[in-house]
Parts: sequence; structure tokens; C-alpha cells
Amino acid sequence: MRKQLVRDYKQGLTGAPFGAHTAVEREKMNKAVERPPSSLLAPIELEAYFLYTDFLQGNKSSCLGGGGQGAARISSSWQIVSEVKPGMPKMWL
Repeated sequence: MRKQLVRDYKQGLTGAPFGAHTAVEREKMNKAVERPPSSLLAPIELEAYFLYTDFLQGNKSSCLGGGGQGAARISSSWQIVSEVKPGMPKMWL
């Protein structure tokens, strides 16, 4: 494979493998990778969940609760995420 790459380079069929690329080659590579932003991106995402906890191992001390997560999109590639979840101090358990 290496011999084929060197032969193609010497004949001027390809640029230098693993070497510097011309502006035209860089533009072709960038177009192959870049995609226009999708219009299907959600501006806001919300999620909730339910939680059941038994604190004292069956001594009628159970608790119902829940939490959630929310996200707001700033741009097509940036998003702010926040999470709220239940928690008890370790000394209460």
C-alpha cells in the first residue's frame, strides 16, 4: 500500500499522504465532514422521574419522591443542563 501511495504522489495523482494539504483539498475534506444544523433540535427538553425509598428497612418509614432534569438550547451545538434530585444527609440514614 505504501508503494502505491508513493507512486501516486510522484505521478501527481494525489497530495502528500499525512502531509500538508492544499487549500482545495482542505475545503473538500471540510465539506465532507461539516453538516448544516438540523432544524429538528429541541429548544427545551424536560424529564421527570419517580423515586420510592425505604429509609429504615421496613419499619414503616418509606418516602415517595422524584426528581427531574431540564435543558435549554443556546445554539445548535450548545445546551445548558440542570438536574434536581432528592437526597438525604448521610446522618439521617
